[in-house]
Amino acid sequence: MKDYLCLRCHEPLKQPPGWLNVFQVRPPLLCTECRSLLEPVSEDGCCICGHPEVMEKCTDCTAREKRSRFPAVVQRSLYTYNPFMKDLISQFKYRGDAELSLVFADDLLKLARREFPGFHAAVPVPLHPDRLWERGFNQASLLGQKFPGEELLIRSSMNTKQSKSPGRTRRNNAEGAFMMKKPADYSKKHILLIDDIYTTGATIEAAALPFWEAGALRVSAVTAARALKKALL
Repeated sequence: MKDYLCLRCHEPLKQPPGWLNVFQVRPPLLCTECRSLLEPVSEDGCCICGHPEVMEKCTDCTAREKRSRFPAVVQRSLYTYNPFMKDLISQFKYRGDAELSLVFADDLLKLARREFPGFHAAVPVPLHPDRLWERGFNQASLLGQKFPGEELLIRSSMNTKQSKSPGRTRRNNAEGAFMMKKPADYSKKHILLIDDIYTTGATIEAAALPFWEAGALRVSAVTAARALKKALL
């Protein structure tokens, strides 16, 4: 019998007898204790960004709607970006443990199909080529591996890492950062963006812009994690 380890703590996974072992189907990727530390994002929250502490619309999304000439990008996330999730994504992105993407891939597809049925194209948010070379993989592409994904965007600029930037700086860093690989008409199309973490929405907003300019009917997004901060009604 093959032994499996939790991808996070590397402790042996307990395998109950039954068809799981007979057919050598891989058990859950995280042990029960580690999985219990994941905090699902509440379905009741901001109608745009999904912030769970706001019942209707948060101030960030209200301000974004006022300054943008395009509709809001509605986005939903699987889990809150709590300390465990932060460490898990750090292990995934920065310590090269790409297999951890499988912890989220199936559930991310289920989330997208539930919240945004009928999308026409699933597009991972790309990394700049230099960042891709440095990291060895695009985390958004791995998270979207169960989607019929399409690499439709390229990242044309690389600034300071967004994780180290405050909200307004994030927006400035992200503005104009993405462009289409090939010119195309997306009229009447619903585009779904895929990324790892939603913080201020600056990256998602910037990645959506080329599709809005190409006539997209709707742009939505799903992410593995949702960073939380104090949100005012």
